[in-house]
Amino acid sequence: MKRLRLSSWILYDFANTIFSMNIVTLYFSLWVTVNNGKPDLWVGIANGASAFLILVTLPLLGVWSDAYHRKQMYLSLSTVACCAFTALMGVAAMSGLGPTGRVLSALVAFVIANFGYHAGLVFYNALLMSVTEQKVMGRVSGYGVAAGYLGAIIGLFLVVPFAEGAVLGKGFPGLSGKWERVAELKAGSNGYVPAPGASGRSIYRDGPLDLDANYEYEVRKDGWTARDVKARDLYQDGHRPKNKDDAGDGTQDFSLKGRFFEVSWEGAAEGAALWRRTRGWGRAGTFIPTGILFLAFALPCMIWVRERPAPNHAAPGLKAAYMKVWQSLRHTQKHPGVLRFLIGKYFYEDSIATVYIFMAVYASKVLKFADGEQRVFLMTATTFAMVGSFGAGFVTDRIGPKKTIMIVLAGWVVFLTAAVATTERNHFWVIGPALGVLLGSMWTSSRPLLVTLVPRESQGEFFALSELTGKMSAVMGPALWGLIILWADKAGASLINQYRWAIASLVLMIIIGGAIIWKVPDHHRKQAA
Repeated sequence: MKRLRLSSWILYDFANTIFSMNIVTLYFSLWVTVNNGKPDLWVGIANGASAFLILVTLPLLGVWSDAYHRKQMYLSLSTVACCAFTALMGVAAMSGLGPTGRVLSALVAFVIANFGYHAGLVFYNALLMSVTEQKVMGRVSGYGVAAGYLGAIIGLFLVVPFAEGAVLGKGFPGLSGKWERVAELKAGSNGYVPAPGASGRSIYRDGPLDLDANYEYEVRKDGWTARDVKARDLYQDGHRPKNKDDAGDGTQDFSLKGRFFEVSWEGAAEGAALWRRTRGWGRAGTFIPTGILFLAFALPCMIWVRERPAPNHAAPGLKAAYMKVWQSLRHTQKHPGVLRFLIGKYFYEDSIATVYIFMAVYASKVLKFADGEQRVFLMTATTFAMVGSFGAGFVTDRIGPKKTIMIVLAGWVVFLTAAVATTERNHFWVIGPALGVLLGSMWTSSRPLLVTLVPRESQGEFFALSELTGKMSAVMGPALWGLIILWADKAGASLINQYRWAIASLVLMIIIGGAIIWKVPDHHRKQAA
C-alpha cells in the first residue's frame, strides 16, 4: 500500500503537467494570440486573474487543510474543477458566439481552470510528507517532477489527432471535414488565388469559414491533382498584405478586416480549382481531450493517497484564518529564512512562470516555428527537463536544496541572456533544452528547501504562503510581459526587439531573486556537520 500511495502521488505530477503544457504553454496561448490575433496582454491578464483568485482563497484553504487534515479532499475538488472548466474552454472555443465572444468566454473558463490547477498544487505539495520520509524527500520530489515532464510529452502526443486529424501521417476518421471547392485559378494570377469575396489577386482570405480550423488543400483539374499546396498566415508573419489598386493609383492596404492567408502552388494550368477541407479541430480541439486526460491520470492520487493521521484542532473562522496567515508573515523570525525565501521566490518565479506561458508565442511569432516544429521543440526541452529533475533530486540530497537553487538560477541568467542576444533558430535547439534542464531542477529543489525551513505541523499553511507568493508574481509577470510588448510596439520597436526587451526584464528579475536567496539559511550544511 505504501508503494501504491507513493506511485499515485507521483502520477499526479504526470497528470497535471498535461494541463500546464497543452493549455498554459502551447495551444491556448497560441489560439488567443495567433488564431484570433489578440495581443499577448490578453493572455497575461487571464493568467493574472486566476493568480488573483489564488491570492484571495489559498491562505484560508491552507489553514483549514492543516486544521482538518483534508488536503486530499481539497486536492480532488480542485482537480475536478480544473478538468471541467478545461472542457468548457473547448465548448466555448468551438461555439457560435463569434470570434471575440469565443475568445472572451474561453478566457473566463481558463481563469477558473487555471485557478483549480494551481489550488491543487498547494495540497499536492503538502502531501509530500505523507508519502515519504525526509531523508529521501528530494529524490521523491525529483521523481514527481520527472513524471510530470513525461506526462507533458505524452499529453502533447495524445492530443495531436484532435488538432490535426492525423498523427505520424495516419488520419483519423471523423476528425476531418468534407472537401469543398473554394476558388478557381484565373489567367495572370501567377499561381495565387483569392478566396470568394476577397479583393486582390494573390491573397487568400479565410473569410466566412472558421478561422480557427486547420486546412488541407488540393488543386485539381481533369483528373490531375496537386497536393503540395502551401498556405502562409500573413497576420502571423507580422504584416498586413498589400495589393495593387485596379485603377493604377499605387499600392494600398487592404481595407478588409480579419486574418489573411496566401495560398500558392506550382504547375497548375488556368482553370484548375482549389479545394480544401478542415483537418482536425485545430488548436481549440485539444482543450476537451486535455481535461479528460488530466482527470484520468489524477484519479489514482485522488483515490489512494491519504494524509498521515494527526489530531484535529479547531479551524479558525474566515477573518481569523487570514489573520493567522498575516501573523505567519509577521512572525517568520521564528523560522529564519522563510520570509527571505518567499521574497526571493517571488522574483525568480515571476520570470520562470512568464517564460513557461509565452514560450510558444515567442517561438511562433519570432522564430516562426510551425505547430509541428513547436511540438518537437517542446518535447525535446521537456525530455531534458525530465533528466534535469532526476539529476537535481540526487544533487539536492547531496549538496542541499539551497546550493542547488543558486546553481540553477545562475544557469537561467546565462541562457536567457543568450536568448536576448540571438534569434537564430538553430541556437534555440540548444537554449531550449538547457532551459528545460533548469526548469526541472528548479521545481525539484524548491519544495525541499521550504520543507527544511518550516515545522511539519505547519507545512500546509506555509506551502499555501509559498503558492501565494508565486501567484503574486504570476499576477505581475505575464501582465508586465504583455505591457512591455505593447509599449515597445507603440514606441516603434521591431517585433524582435519587443521580445528582446521583454526577455531582458526577466533576466533582471532572476538576478534580484538570486541575490535574496543567497542569504537563506542552509540547514543541509548544518545537518551534514
